[in-house]
Amino acid sequence: MKKTISMMIIVVLLFSITACSKPANTGETNKSIDEGSSREEAAKEKPPAKKDDNSPKTIVFSTFFEDGFFVEAKKKYEAKHPNITIEYSFIDSDDATFMGKMEEYIKKINTAMLSGNGPDLIQMDVLPIGKYVNKNLLADMSKMMDNDPAFKREDYFTNVLDGSKVNGSLYGMPLNFFMYGFIGNETVIEKSGVAFEDHNWSWNQFFEAAEGLKAYGDPNYSYSLAAYPEELLNGIVMDQYTSFVDEPNGKAKFDSDSFIQLLKQVKGLYDKGIATTENVHSIFREEQINSPSDYFLALKLSENFAKGYESYEYKSKLYSSPKGEGQGKGGYFRSYKTMGINEKSSVKEEAWDFVKFILSEEMQGSRGTGFPLNKEVYKQQVEELLKKGKVEDHPEGFLGGIVFTITAQDIEGLDIFLEQAQYPVAFNRDQVQEIIVEESKAYFSGQKSAVAVAKLMQNRISLYLNE
Repeated sequence: MKKTISMMIIVVLLFSITACSKPANTGETNKSIDEGSSREEAAKEKPPAKKDDNSPKTIVFSTFFEDGFFVEAKKKYEAKHPNITIEYSFIDSDDATFMGKMEEYIKKINTAMLSGNGPDLIQMDVLPIGKYVNKNLLADMSKMMDNDPAFKREDYFTNVLDGSKVNGSLYGMPLNFFMYGFIGNETVIEKSGVAFEDHNWSWNQFFEAAEGLKAYGDPNYSYSLAAYPEELLNGIVMDQYTSFVDEPNGKAKFDSDSFIQLLKQVKGLYDKGIATTENVHSIFREEQINSPSDYFLALKLSENFAKGYESYEYKSKLYSSPKGEGQGKGGYFRSYKTMGINEKSSVKEEAWDFVKFILSEEMQGSRGTGFPLNKEVYKQQVEELLKKGKVEDHPEGFLGGIVFTITAQDIEGLDIFLEQAQYPVAFNRDQVQEIIVEESKAYFSGQKSAVAVAKLMQNRISLYLNE
């Protein structure tokens, strides 16, 4: 139920995020992964002589997309470190070749990493980080941070760093992150008298609140949610992914009583008329928040959502998303531009230094998508927004470029949401999500029982995790 409902929409989001930052002519060449592999293989055949710290070194850095941010970082870092060359490789693709190119890229990187010939530094967003950790392919960045006195954890959103850990350690450093929450119709909720504590409410409590809102019966807003049941289920599972999937150890828990109960609860929402597949304005909708201005604009657009359709105006509010079983207080985030270092790299220290550089104020201050991990840069963004004093909807947006004035009070709750975000949401739609969506349709349509569907998911997902 995330903002992206299908694989294709997620793919379009990925493409649009990076395409907007792609420079028209960077002068960079599209170096293949094979070139990096050949270079490393040659180095293995003839061990290099011991060199001092200023000896020439090359960091092979791989991403699926070309990204202007990394092009800029490469040039600036090389200018500061004349002995370091960042060999930046990426894949050229277009709308017609995107899916095939991405699958090809993932297979090529997987093969290279397993053979010990992978890149030194990798953007992990489209890659299975859990499987890499399971096979000891990525360097432990928690140890790197602990052993580096120059790295100050307090300069960053440590809750996001902690939430990004796998098996207790950090193997992927997120440069940016997106925040998720529920935009709710506060006017309807207050009038209904339905009370809930959203900072630590469970999905069970959300379902109970939704039943209360249904009973209240606002004529303009009959449904709490508008989504397809298989997508709603998938979103809930992704919110508590580690409760059902132990990716590093190749284990799944979809035949558990808790998952079978979840299947039944989701179906009950539609049976009771609490959720619908119709294209209507619902009381709640999940929202991805990308920046301070996006936070403000999401609320204002929400309040103006019904204008032009009904003479009904309301006040909106950002609520924390419901929590899964075993989860406590906190919110959800999705990491972006997550950097991993090859455990077998001969230049791990240099790669780590480059990662620190792209986390610096100098680089994170560059405009990009998502909240910066660097807290000082975030503060600068807020100050800049308040100094400007206004936020404008995109000219082709829902409200056609309307301008809103903004004050400090309008975004005073944002800091709390950022500091409390601790539960990671999967970035890309992988085979686990495809299986959840595909198999659950049979249950929601009445063709199979919840137990039968759960067993099918368990078998298919277990096979995938242990490929």
